Amino acid sequence: MLTILVLTNRAEERAFLQSRLSRQGYQVVDFDRQQESLETCLGNAKHIDAAFLPSRDIALIRKLREHPSSAEATIICFVSQTSQLELDDPNAKGCDLIIKRPNGQEELLEALVEALHSRGVIS
Repeated sequence: MLTILVLTNRAEERAFLQSRLSRQGYQVVDFDRQQESLETCLGNAKHIDAAFLPSRDIALIRKLREHPSSAEATIICFVSQTSQLELDDPNAKGCDLIIKRPNGQEELLEALVEALHSRGVIS
């Protein structure tokens, strides 16, 4: 079973992705920085296959790459529709893939699953 770590400050987005991805057979690790530290979350998760987070959280990306449970995870960063951020930009260091944030939650779910497929994380 694929384990996906969802890191976003939007509670409704986390709840939506948790629900929908779980129903599709993925194990979802929900990180709420107001409830626990990333270190605690990663320690409890044991292994992360993919992480989904805003690209502006460079510190979180660095921590994901340093932690044994997520060091090899595919890190999918999302950006605003108007962002010009590219993978070769130093501000995207550690990201494996950058996707534009769609307007709706359904489109966000589709973009995330499509990104996982394109990286070969899921088939």
